Amino acid sequence: MLNVKQEKFCIEYLQSGNAAAAYKAAFGIANDNAARASSSRLLKNPAIQARLSELQAQVANEKILSAQEIQ
Repeated sequence: MLNVKQEKFCIEYLQSGNAAAAYKAAFGIANDNAARASSSRLLKNPAIQARLSELQAQVANEKILSAQEIQ
């Protein structure tokens, strides 16, 4: 189970594709080096990886549904 900041990190990461920027947005860290190091650690976390996969699947399903609705 992820905490609120980890969940926000996942959402920010999927939106931007930038782990350090997502970490800064989620955790309020201004230091670039700390954000890069911490975001790298988070991306290795199995729970974070699982949540990112879930979110990516949801986005893909929504895009498929939207395309089907248009047709």
